Amino acid sequence: MITEKIVEEDGKIQVVREQDCAGLLKTLKKMRELAPRHSGQDRTRWVGSIPLVMAEEWSRECGAAIGTKEYAQYIKKKLADPDYKNLLVRGQ
Repeated sequence: MITEKIVEEDGKIQVVREQDCAGLLKTLKKMRELAPRHSGQDRTRWVGSIPLVMAEEWSRECGAAIGTKEYAQYIKKKLADPDYKNLLVRGQ
C-alpha cells in the first residue's frame, strides 16, 4: 500500500510517498529459498522486485524514465549494492 502525505517544513511543502515493503521482502525471501538455480532448463527466472516508490525515486535520481535503457542500467548498478540485496531472488 502506498500512502501520500503533505508535509510543510521551513516554509516548503513536500509530498511524501511511502510504501510498506515488509510483505514484498518476506515474499522475496521465500522465493530465494524455493527458486531454482539458473542452469539447464531453469534459464528463465524471477530476478527480483522493486517497490514502486523506490522505482520512482531511482528514476528521479538517474533522470531517466522507468522502462528506458538508461534506467535499466542505473537499476543494475543499484541492485549490485549490498544495501538492496534483499530485493533480488537470484542475482541479476
